[in-house]
Amino acid sequence: MLLHRPARLLLVLGAAALLATGCSSGDDSADPGMTTDIAAPTAVAEPSAPPAPADATAPASPAAEAVTITISDFEYDVPESVPAGSEVAVVNQDREAHTLTLADGGPSVVVQGGETETFTAPAAGSYGIVCDFHGSMTAELVVA
Repeated sequence: MLLHRPARLLLVLGAAALLATGCSSGDDSADPGMTTDIAAPTAVAEPSAPPAPADATAPASPAAEAVTITISDFEYDVPESVPAGSEVAVVNQDREAHTLTLADGGPSVVVQGGETETFTAPAAGSYGIVCDFHGSMTAELVVA
């Protein structure tokens, strides 16, 4: 059977309308002969390891201890002792730049006015401190 162009067009449009209506009817009830259940992938949670307990009796490592030396009014304020390997902050509260230079080849830091610099404390011992810019500024650093 041969259909004229308008009849073919109506047939195609009608079939498209039926397909669209059947797919998106908004009715959640399914035809008993059709299966609509599609299994969604499910994620299985892996058990996480509990955090390791903190050992309250373990001493803090010397490198973890923070130590501060303050420069104020052209004088060093140095703690009684510093753990070897600890990070030492040098806080310059003066307007002038200073150095903290350890005798016998120890570390030396230049600290601008109002700034802070750090260095790592050397091996155990007693070290003289001097400011390279102001020779009258001296102190002693005891490293334990």
